[in-house]
Amino acid sequence: ALYPSRAAYALQGSGIHPTLSRYACLIRGFGSESVRRSPRSSLGQFFRRTEAVKKICNLLMEPSWGSGMADALENLNVHLSAFVVCEVLRSQIPVDEAVSFFNWLKAREGYKPDCYAYNAIIDRLGKAGRYDEMESLVNACKADGKMTVQILTNAIAWHKRAGKSGKAIQLWNSME
Repeated sequence: ALYPSRAAYALQGSGIHPTLSRYACLIRGFGSESVRRSPRSSLGQFFRRTEAVKKICNLLMEPSWGSGMADALENLNVHLSAFVVCEVLRSQIPVDEAVSFFNWLKAREGYKPDCYAYNAIIDRLGKAGRYDEMESLVNACKADGKMTVQILTNAIAWHKRAGKSGKAIQLWNSME
């Protein structure tokens, strides 16, 4: 049997340092299908997804987004599951590359960002102090019907940390 301490050690050995949000993405990414699979199969799927995240992040670490980058991402032939997208957006790639990756995803036919992807990119923009872009994404999230309390409180918290209490109160009052 695979014990939690072994799983955490295996994750850390692959360069992934488990956090609560990563485990949440992992659980959501596996969905209810993982209940029917063996733990070994689920762990194998996790490592394949981790490898996909690593490939995308390595590619995005190269400077200057352009049409060549979009082609290179397409040629990676990786499945862009909710887990993979969340982990790429939360990774240590430059925030400009994370935003470009998110916009590239939104432009892809058949892809609609979920609330986890929106929350991840809104958090990255807040950390970078890019509040106007963050606010724009909060509005896009509302328009797409993906708004959650977590996203809204995340945006409010970033405005509060920046000393923009008026904007934080405005977002608070916009909750329905």
